[in-house]
Amino acid sequence: MAITHSKVSVAADTSNTTNVRPSDWNADYLGTNEHDHTDTNSGGTIAHTDLTSIGTNTHAQIDTFITESSASIVALQTASVVSGSQSATLVDVDGSAIDLLTGTTGITGFIVNGFVSGSNINNFKVVNSGSNLLITSASPAYVVSVDDVYNWIVF
Repeated sequence: MAITHSKVSVAADTSNTTNVRPSDWNADYLGTNEHDHTDTNSGGTIAHTDLTSIGTNTHAQIDTFITESSASIVALQTASVVSGSQSATLVDVDGSAIDLLTGTTGITGFIVNGFVSGSNINNFKVVNSGSNLLITSASPAYVVSVDDVYNWIVF
């Protein structure tokens, strides 16, 4: 399918072929991205099944995913989110653990960040009791120490 200008020049070409000439203006466009629509004047429509490079999921699978995920997204958006920060004390060090007192119940998810002397640590484990988060060492390389700081978010 050729694509042309909607206006056509009736002027004659000049002999200088390095300039744009009326015949250049009137010529079909060149290119490899040509495609048909049902109505080329208005853009028309193309069926999703006629598209190429569209991935592996069908339109129905995508619709199902969106429908099923919507309830989870709304639940997360309306969930109670609580955050806080707590430093380890001498009592925590003696027990080699720190109990993060969140002041909430029914914790279903959490994010915890630990710091020792201002440096991020990641070799600890978190146990969710439903209302508090218990921090313990996940390796011999880390032991809960006085003034370790734990920032947390629970939902």
